[in-house]
Amino acid sequence: MLFYKEDIERIKRSVLTDPVAKTSYDDIINRANSLLSSPLLTYGLDEAKLRISNIHQICNNQMPYLVLAYIFTNDNRYALRCWQQLEIMCQFPDWGANRHFLDTGIAAKGIALAYDGLFDYLNPNQK
Repeated sequence: MLFYKEDIERIKRSVLTDPVAKTSYDDIINRANSLLSSPLLTYGLDEAKLRISNIHQICNNQMPYLVLAYIFTNDNRYALRCWQQLEIMCQFPDWGANRHFLDTGIAAKGIALAYDGLFDYLNPNQK
């Protein structure tokens, strides 16, 4: 959805010679590594009972790093961790459509990113 396999291979080659690419790559891997041991996030509304705070954390600050780390390294630890969080999120009683449409949009974006990035990892039941 976001990249072709050729793009990923080009990025991985550029990390070897381009210091900016190497810094970005290392940041992605370091963030993904820190997520491997962080607690899985659950459903909960903010104090105003309007927003699902963890949707933003999951979809904006976790899934992109885990998916990219998996795509770059082919290390199943990243895919598994992303799947575990995705599975919890798919069990949420709602994604906030009745209260705040942005939560729903952010959740849909996160699911799409994870589904696309982990497609080769996911089994038919997970898909």
